[in-house]
Amino acid sequence: MRPGGRPGEVGPDEGREAEDLAMDGGCVATAERTLSFLRQTFVPPFAPPEAPSPSTRAHFHPFPGTEEESMTSDARGRLPRPSVPALRPGARPPLSYRPTAPAGARPPLSRLPTAPAIAGLVCLPAFLLGCGQRASEDAPDAHLPAVEVAEASPAEAFLDNLAAHCGSAFRGGLTLEPPGDDMLTGTEALIVHFRECGPDTVRIPFHIEIEETGSWDRSRTWTLSLAPGERLELRHDHREPDGTPSERTMYGGFTETPGTPERQDFVSVQRTEESGYARGWRIEIVPGERYTYGTTRRGEWSWRVDFDLTEPVDPPPPPWGHG
Repeated sequence: MRPGGRPGEVGPDEGREAEDLAMDGGCVATAERTLSFLRQTFVPPFAPPEAPSPSTRAHFHPFPGTEEESMTSDARGRLPRPSVPALRPGARPPLSYRPTAPAGARPPLSRLPTAPAIAGLVCLPAFLLGCGQRASEDAPDAHLPAVEVAEASPAEAFLDNLAAHCGSAFRGGLTLEPPGDDMLTGTEALIVHFRECGPDTVRIPFHIEIEETGSWDRSRTWTLSLAPGERLELRHDHREPDGTPSERTMYGGFTETPGTPERQDFVSVQRTEESGYARGWRIEIVPGERYTYGTTRRGEWSWRVDFDLTEPVDPPPPPWGHG
């Protein structure tokens, strides 16, 4: 009885439950009756062999291999029945005590499937399928809403592309520089190392060979992090050989556009205000092919270095201050 209802009154939930139980019970009962009917039809109980007709007497050998290969009828025209040894309840007699039909004879009609049996055999899968479908509809999770998986933003996908190379180092070189820039000679070896990769931050040391001494400048690390508003932040972490921060360090900027999983532009507010036109940095990543870092002016490359991601090299020592 539903709350507040009158005695004997059935609420909607109780009526639904009773209906479901009745339907499930009907499915099970129908399936059991169908299986029982099929067993009785296709597996009939054993019946003692009947006396053959005169036309088949020559083919009837109740005791094959004995001296009495042909039998004569009694005064009433009946053949004597062979004596069958005592059997355990439910046991079948040995094959040697069963009659053999003449070659080409049709089986008795009792052994043939009837039309109701064929119909039951065809309908049984439908009964079972209906019961299974009903059970699946009433399963606890059948009517739960689908869970939507949020797609990664371009900023997140960009970090994922960088992190795909985590632990690997690659060789590169200078490919573009403005006139009068003497930071690099263009002949030294450059190595980028995807060293630290977290869920929101990737740190990439930049190692520069010093050709005069054969040593390495390990002062630079590019740090990229997720920022609020699905943006990215770029910082240049510069250290001295003893690990202390350089006088000019941690400069950088944020992205102002969504970008793509392969390209992100970072704006330098200070440099833009000083020059009066847009300036900043750009990083491109083609997974498994190329990594590019450089500076931009008015949206175009002004300085850049490229690294070949198809041929890894031995990872270098840690950058200064990150040992």
